Amino acid sequence: MGYECSPEYAENEEQKQRTELRERYLRLLSFLGGREVEVEMLDRTHVTGKFMAIKADQTHYIVDSLKTPIGVVKRAALRMDDTLVISTDVTDVLPHFRASSC
Repeated sequence: MGYECSPEYAENEEQKQRTELRERYLRLLSFLGGREVEVEMLDRTHVTGKFMAIKADQTHYIVDSLKTPIGVVKRAALRMDDTLVISTDVTDVLPHFRASSC
């Protein structure tokens, strides 16, 4: 039985993967802060505004100048469970990334 098959190795690898996913998630939240976002809600309503913060328990997030089909809300807390998609324009950061050529 090789080291790669041991339970300790598997647990260590899983922990590394979880750590990487958590780091990516936190970088995404940091990236979204202050950016204009488009949100598709569970009821298929589309709204836009400036993503400001997320609650520590990740159940709600704050959007400023939320534009809805019936008007603009100065600041709103949206439920994560009611959200299908959060998207933003990334063309301003794409020049910093280069595709690797093989």
